[in-house]
Formats: sequence, C-alpha cells, structure tokens
Amino acid sequence: MTEQFFASIGEFTRIIDSSSSFESFEAMGIESGVGGNPLKIREASIIIISGANPAATNIHLIPFIIEAKVKGAKVVVIDPLYTQTAELVDLFIQVRPGGDGILAGLLLKRLLEAEVVAGGFVDGKDHLCPKNFYG
Repeated sequence: MTEQFFASIGEFTRIIDSSSSFESFEAMGIESGVGGNPLKIREASIIIISGANPAATNIHLIPFIIEAKVKGAKVVVIDPLYTQTAELVDLFIQVRPGGDGILAGLLLKRLLEAEVVAGGFVDGKDHLCPKNFYG
C-alpha cells in the first residue's frame, strides 16, 4: 500500500536490499574509509556521499571530511535534497528520486571508457575493480 501511495504522487526510491555501503565496497574489493576506520577518510583524495547527510546523522564524521577537504580532497554529495552536508562540499549533484542508479551507471560507463577500472572477472567474483588493484 505504501508503494502505491508514493507511486501515485511521483517518482520515489524504494529500498530493495539492505546491504550497507561498507559491504558494497568490500564486495568490490575497495576499502571504505568510513566502513572500516573513519580516521582514514582524512587521507582521501575524493569523498563521495550519496543519499546521506552526515552533518545531521553522522556528525562525528564531519571534522574528518573537513580535514580531508583542507588537505585538497574533493567532496561530492549526490542527493535529491540540498542538505546541511551539501553546504560543505565542492560539488552537489541533485538527482531525482530513483535517479541515483542511472547516475551510477553513467559514471561507471565513463570510468570503463577512460580505462580507470577494468571490467569483467578481474577479482574472480564478477566485480569491477580499480585497475592495477592487485599490483
């Protein structure tokens, strides 16, 4: 009933799976600065926050994001709403609800074209991995 209600007023995002971003990074063979050790985010060169507002929900992370930004990291927020976190970043990408999957697909396509990542069975788990991930 809830889905029918939201569908009647326009596009909406529906949670299909409950896997966390940490699990997603682990599945891709990428270490998440936030998932494992939040202190590592200070050393990031790019921070992408998608569909989250740590300024309101993960406030202890904000000083680390700001420290990374001061060190030269680029910070991007992808969200349907302009949030408190979006005020702090270099780039805010406002997507329509449900449009984040399309954006992710386009970004992945561009990364493959630029040969930044290698496609296919690189890690033996059918996941895409950063090029030269294994040395």
